[in-house]
Amino acid sequence: MTRSLQSLFAAFALVSVGCAGSIESALDDASDAHTVPAGLAVVYDDRAPLLGGDRIEIAADGSVRWWTDVPSPIDAGSAPEEAFDDIRRMPDAPSREPERTGTVDAAAMNELVSLLVAIAPWRNAPDDPDDTRLERRRAFLTVSRGGANESSWQWADPTESGDERITAVRRWAEIRLPRVIPPAPEPETSGDESTGPNPLLTNP
Repeated sequence: MTRSLQSLFAAFALVSVGCAGSIESALDDASDAHTVPAGLAVVYDDRAPLLGGDRIEIAADGSVRWWTDVPSPIDAGSAPEEAFDDIRRMPDAPSREPERTGTVDAAAMNELVSLLVAIAPWRNAPDDPDDTRLERRRAFLTVSRGGANESSWQWADPTESGDERITAVRRWAEIRLPRVIPPAPEPETSGDESTGPNPLLTNP
């Protein structure tokens, strides 16, 4: 019986190493070849019920979907430790349509692959000390490919720890998928008023 249990545990260990190795090796090879592994899917999520946050999904073809949750008002009847809830796993995807969508080019995806190699989400997640920080919002990252996935997290506000590995994915998305601001509407005119452009709305 003991030998059977040892064999079973060894098999589980090999499966775990194989999953991590398959994603790690695929990203390493792709980074060297300046390509993107087929079937790659990346999800970044730092949302929390009270503080809001963002969820960013990136596919291998460069398509990006981005949701933004706005902060919610604090319930006056709740204790601080309840209001600032510590989310310990990645929240589920929103049921609504994303607020932002777009497609980044191949060069941007190559940057993302190199960034994932540097982040190395197959490493152990940081320790979770019972500290006294008020904002306990976490930034989660999941990298999936071919049925295997690797996940990690860090504090969304890395001011104290100095760890900005995972939040670098959000910064990458902010640069590569800039927010599109719709043009200001033309002012309504009537009678003999001039229909020329409003100088306050004209770019220099």
